[in-house]
Amino acid sequence: MRTCRLVIALTALSINLLSLCPKCPAQEIPGVDKAADSIAQKLQEKRKERVVVLDFPSADGKVSALGQVLSNQLSSALTQRMMATNVIGRTQLSARLRTNGLSPADLRNREIASWLGGETGADAMVVGSLSARDDQFVLSLELVRIGNSKQLIEARVDIPRTDQTIALAEKPLDWPAPPEVVVACPSSTDSGKTVDLFKAAGVTLPRCPHCPQPEYTDAARSAKFQGGNKFKVVVDENGHAISIGLLDPAGYGLDVQAIKSIRKWRFSPAIKDGKPVSVCVNVEITFHFF
Repeated sequence: MRTCRLVIALTALSINLLSLCPKCPAQEIPGVDKAADSIAQKLQEKRKERVVVLDFPSADGKVSALGQVLSNQLSSALTQRMMATNVIGRTQLSARLRTNGLSPADLRNREIASWLGGETGADAMVVGSLSARDDQFVLSLELVRIGNSKQLIEARVDIPRTDQTIALAEKPLDWPAPPEVVVACPSSTDSGKTVDLFKAAGVTLPRCPHCPQPEYTDAARSAKFQGGNKFKVVVDENGHAISIGLLDPAGYGLDVQAIKSIRKWRFSPAIKDGKPVSVCVNVEITFHFF
């Protein structure tokens, strides 16, 4: 019989605090409407298809205000070209992210994106990425079926480098900053250094007495996958995982299953001066066949 064993390693992790930016400008960026025409035409071949537009990260994996503006503009343009009920509002996607302790940056993982897109009720999603050229930004788009990841259409938008677009590309995403933590966690995952760091801060490490095992997936079983994934997790003073970020993916649907499980875990929180406090830790989940 094949079984899956869960191994959890809790170590400290530094959080890159995400600065809030002012509300992004409402000016339209040229080039998006043409892409919206192509995407809407494809979707209207299936009148009951519902679509959601994700935020567009840059080549380094970060989501800037420019990616947010473009995704908002494309979503609005699709709403104008289709039945409004067929375009999932981006506020619904944001709500799903917050509920699961995730951020738009986590949607770079296609499996997570497909899962959350499906949670909004969408049948397809628009994903994309931004790259910078000498005289322009390039937005590469894909319309992808949720469920089987089938590509339905791809498009490209050339965006002029203007003072406006450059400023947006340099501005952080308009998204709540991660919760503050008591211990400024190092990037090192060395368990000895982690213990020393917490001791020096007078803080106990959180423990996880109730950690339900993530479900193993059929895809992982078929591939006889053995390995793991790693997440950065903020554990609050109540022992809840309130912020989850994927660091190292496993694939095969295991990252989504792990996130679902971590949300249900109940930690014994870190303690400082006799009181529970919020900390950031690494959570590593390792799957083994026997």
